[in-house]
Amino acid sequence: MQGRDKELLIKNWLLKSDEAMDDAKIAVGNNRLSTTQNRLYYAIFYAISALAQKYGFATSKHGQLLGWFNREFIKTNKVEEKYGKLYIKTFDNRQRSDYTITFQPDKQALISDIHDTEEFIKVIKQLAE
Repeated sequence: MQGRDKELLIKNWLLKSDEAMDDAKIAVGNNRLSTTQNRLYYAIFYAISALAQKYGFATSKHGQLLGWFNREFIKTNKVEEKYGKLYIKTFDNRQRSDYTITFQPDKQALISDIHDTEEFIKVIKQLAE
């Protein structure tokens, strides 16, 4: 995919990322901690999907997208390692939050993660646009 279609897909992935980030902020304010965890992960996932679109990488697997990002951007020092760790952390915590009934996200940790995720997404947007 090239040209305007590719640009539109990148734009739409980034819009979805922004919406998920907004949802995370609303959810944490309403003590919907599992929802917050889910939306934080998806804010990152959608932003990374925009980046993958730009670079012509396609996958339907979350783990493959994460691996691609780490290989292409973390290991090459294009993106700080702390953001790779945040991506892995939100991926793991989203899995635990969605599928492990006894896991309860920590509100203060989520508030910190919201800030870190916003910074991460700014970095990704610069690379994707």
